[in-house]
Amino acid sequence: MIKIVPLCIINGATQNCKYCHAQHVIKNGFTKSGSQRYRCKECQKRFIGNYKNRACYSGTKESIIALIKEGCSIRSISRLLSISCNTVLKKILFLS
Repeated sequence: MIKIVPLCIINGATQNCKYCHAQHVIKNGFTKSGSQRYRCKECQKRFIGNYKNRACYSGTKESIIALIKEGCSIRSISRLLSISCNTVLKKILFLS
């Protein structure tokens, strides 16, 4: 017997959980800004598929660290990554 597993499909690709990387993800309403919210059936955590805020992307912290090591200023980092200066400062303070 074939087991049918419900998968959430976004733009032709399956959505995986950002925390446990399981494929058992279901839609779970919308945020106030109108973005689709998802819930993992494995770990029960909720997340948003496509963030509108660039600071929430996965590689932002690593990019900030690399640019600080290169000697870039806070304002230049914010220009390069298209995020605000306050966000860069908060990420730096959170890292240390």
